[in-house]
Amino acid sequence: MDKYMVAALNVRLLSNVDAAQLVQRFVTQGQIRETLPTFQKSLNQVKGSSDSAKLSQLDRLRDQTLQLLFDAIGLYRYEEDEEKKRAYEDLNRLFKTFKSAKDTDYERESSMIKSLLEKLAISPNKEAVTLLNIKTYINRLVNSQADFE
Repeated sequence: MDKYMVAALNVRLLSNVDAAQLVQRFVTQGQIRETLPTFQKSLNQVKGSSDSAKLSQLDRLRDQTLQLLFDAIGLYRYEEDEEKKRAYEDLNRLFKTFKSAKDTDYERESSMIKSLLEKLAISPNKEAVTLLNIKTYINRLVNSQADFE
């Protein structure tokens, strides 16, 4: 029977990956092999939570960008120019159907944003976008959606 000695091991300077490899090697070579799947699952949870935090942050930015677009046309609510007022009313009607996008799950929100962007790219909405000079806000939404994906 082998005898093992206990020795202190300073692991404070190891990166997370190196520490994980050290523990995995110890587990696979030691007598506690049964716990390796649990350990690996816990590593995935840590990675998943950091991915979730990043995704949540990107979604928050996407929501803000979408709200910025909605607010941008609100400036034309009391417009005296009839053509701009009509463009505002048309886009406002369109945007009302997408107001709930921010409150849905990630996949549905992505689908709704893509649909909104497609509708804004065709007539008569395209002309209204140009008339109200809100292309910048649409481009921001395109970029935040791309970042999210």
